[in-house]
Amino acid sequence: MKNTPPISYPLKIDAQSSPITYWQWSFVTAWSLIMLGLVAAPIGHGFLATPSGWQFTGFIRGFHQDYNSYLTWMRQAYDGHVLFRDMYTTEPHSRAFFHPLFWLMGISAKLIGLPFLPIWYATHAAGCVLMIVTAYRFSTLFTDSTRTRMLSLVLVTTVSGFGYLTDTTPSTSRSHQPIDLWMAEANIFDAMTSSFFTLPIALGLMLAACEMYLRYLRGGCTRHAVYSGLIVLSLTATHPYDVVTLFPVLMVWTMMMRPLRFKGIILVLIICLPYCMYSLAVMKLHPVFSNIAWRLPNPTLRSYLIGLGPLVILGSAALVIPAIQKQHRHVGLLLAWICCGVLLLHVPIGFERKLLWGIQIPISLLAAMLLNHVGGIMMKPSGIQPVIATVFGITIISGSAIGSAVSYLQLFDRNREGQFGDFLPKTAINGFRWLEQHGKPPDVVISTPLINGYLPARTGLTVAEGHWAQTINWRSKRQFSAALFGPPKTISTQQVEKKLRQFNIRFILLDDVSAKRYGFNGYTFAFEPLVQDRHQGDGFIIWELPGG
Repeated sequence: MKNTPPISYPLKIDAQSSPITYWQWSFVTAWSLIMLGLVAAPIGHGFLATPSGWQFTGFIRGFHQDYNSYLTWMRQAYDGHVLFRDMYTTEPHSRAFFHPLFWLMGISAKLIGLPFLPIWYATHAAGCVLMIVTAYRFSTLFTDSTRTRMLSLVLVTTVSGFGYLTDTTPSTSRSHQPIDLWMAEANIFDAMTSSFFTLPIALGLMLAACEMYLRYLRGGCTRHAVYSGLIVLSLTATHPYDVVTLFPVLMVWTMMMRPLRFKGIILVLIICLPYCMYSLAVMKLHPVFSNIAWRLPNPTLRSYLIGLGPLVILGSAALVIPAIQKQHRHVGLLLAWICCGVLLLHVPIGFERKLLWGIQIPISLLAAMLLNHVGGIMMKPSGIQPVIATVFGITIISGSAIGSAVSYLQLFDRNREGQFGDFLPKTAINGFRWLEQHGKPPDVVISTPLINGYLPARTGLTVAEGHWAQTINWRSKRQFSAALFGPPKTISTQQVEKKLRQFNIRFILLDDVSAKRYGFNGYTFAFEPLVQDRHQGDGFIIWELPGG
């Protein structure tokens, strides 16, 4: 391998110094297809494993409140709205929120005449490919070694943590559980094989913005800074959290490489600032969006370390080997990204754990440099035979990916279990269709806590409660939703009437499956004396209240 000079600054990146050959592109293409197959398999299995009388929602890895929130935005775009409103709370408010990606997805579904899921899957696939391609391109800025580039891509897309080795119990609080057991941002494989397609899209945009900005720092070409700014604008409009991660990294890189070229970071900021300010204004000034709950529990340091697992060990080892800095370019930039990420995890902004996303890239690249270095030593004439070196590399990578394999196989087990949420009873879906046909957008509907979260996207109506973060006073509304279908003595008719009027509820839905789960045995509900009309359907009942 041809060694490059030791790490030095300012950075010298030649756009043509690290070409991606046809063979490398073939590898990236093949790897993308393999990963897309892994992403699609549990979804296809979910459709095939659907129990009789149920319907697969099309989503995997739980997080159904968030998935349905995304569908609700698509539904509003499909219904002709550019600005979105919060359909998970009953407080009156105007439309103010604009999300370009979900608006485009909703409009595409309408123009093409397809249901939402095919559009969702196409976007998911495009996001995964974008992330894989940009991750590989990013690695070329730091190494000429084809083997290191490939190892980095494999590690990025497969490695998980050591959470599967712990004895975590259901009673263990989330913040004390290894992050790879529950956090979508913990590793890239779990993110790709969840339905959070915004994560791979956002990471792909982050890497593309980094590449363009590094090229600006190399040559001072304003065009590259503009490209980076436009990509950051797209990132802001897709997954705003990641802008909080990206800007400190770009600023530190500027100080490390070209301190006098802060014009570039200012240009990037100017391009994305209007949308950032708009989003911030909506979140801070809007009467409803400003009351949305954003504070999330932050994991402990132990949870982070165990959840990142092998990457922490391999990446740390790479940093203490001087030969790795000599064999590759500008390892200090990768360390700078990692340091920025670690510091951001301790900034008390309420959602700091989400700022972990992306840190897997520099750590994986360092880990790949280490494996390539060790493999190179083994393959020297005086060292171990190449076959043994290859077995060593495969063993390390396979061992690092065990957590991902365990988590992945659990997706199929979950499908076979037919969990409520992954699957919906067709009786409830029949009720959704009735509401979609007979309700009007101002109407508010309420059902059991099991069903509420699915109502806005599938009916176009506002629900009294359905999302822990987007429903104002969520806990009290959820308690009312549960009490509404309890025995008459659970809540009085007067109490029910007061709440129904307060929430401006027009329809009450109960399907057969939910009724059985709540132990309904034919008693009269406390709200029934208030009902104007009663609609009996195939496996569901809808009570209509006067006025609404």
